[in-house]
Amino acid sequence: MLARAVTGDLPPDARALIYAPGGGLGHLTRALVVARALPGPVHVWHQAPAPLPAPARVRQRRLPTGWGPARVAAALARAARRAPLLVVDTFPGGLEGELTPEALGAFRRRVLVARHVRPGAYPGYEARARAFDARLLPYPPAACEWDGAAPGVHVGHLLRDLPLDDGPVAPLVVLGDPARLPAGWRARLPDGAQVVRGWAPRLPRARCYLSVGAGYHASYELRRLGAPLGLVPVERRYDDQFRRAARLGAGVHTRQDLLRLLGGAA
Repeated sequence: MLARAVTGDLPPDARALIYAPGGGLGHLTRALVVARALPGPVHVWHQAPAPLPAPARVRQRRLPTGWGPARVAAALARAARRAPLLVVDTFPGGLEGELTPEALGAFRRRVLVARHVRPGAYPGYEARARAFDARLLPYPPAACEWDGAAPGVHVGHLLRDLPLDDGPVAPLVVLGDPARLPAGWRARLPDGAQVVRGWAPRLPRARCYLSVGAGYHASYELRRLGAPLGLVPVERRYDDQFRRAARLGAGVHTRQDLLRLLGGAA
C-alpha cells in the first residue's frame, strides 16, 4: 500500500529522491522506512548527524551545512533530471523556503509525508502542501494526530523494526540522557536501570520504558512494544510532544507520574 501511494502513476521502480530536512534522526528514520518500501533506487538527502543502516540501493547524502536555500533548490532541480519522484518529509516548503515552485515543478510527481506540525508554527503550511500531488498521513486512521484536519491517505505509522535483545529483563530502560531529568526523579530510578543514548538497532528488554523526549519514533516505536511506557515531552518548535504524550496517555510530568510508571511495572 505504501509503495503504491508513493509512486502513483509512475513505474513502481521509478528512481526516487526523498528530501528529509531537520537535524534530528527522526526525519531520516522515517525517510528510510519509505525508501525500503520502494523497489527502485532511492537517494535520501538529509541533515541528520550521521547516516543510518539502509539497503545498498538506498544512497544517503548529508547536505553540507553551508548550503543556503538557493543552492539546495538548484540541486533539487538538477536531481529531478534523473529522479522523477520527490518525497518530502514533514515540511512542504523545506525549513528555509528551499522547496520553491521551480524546484518542485522539476519533478514529475511530488509526495508529502505529512507528519503533524504544531498549528501556527509553520506559516503557509496548507498553501505549500497543495503544491504536492499526494499527501500521506503517517498514522492509522483511528490514531491520526491531525484529528481529521488534513486531507490525505493514511498509511499507518512509518516505524522501523526495533527488536529486543536476548539479555535479562531490566526493571527500566531510559531512552535519552537521564541528566535531563530532575535530580529528584533520577534518585527514584531503580537499581539495574539501563540507559540507551541516541539511535540503537535494538533495545534491552525491560519491565517498562521511559523516554526523555516524546518524538514521533520514540513514542510510537516504544508503544508498539506493549510494555508500560512513560514519555517526558520536551519543547520543540514544530513538533508538539506534549500533545502527543497526552494523546497516548503516557506523559510523565511530575515525580508522582514517574512513581506510578515504575509501580505499575512492578
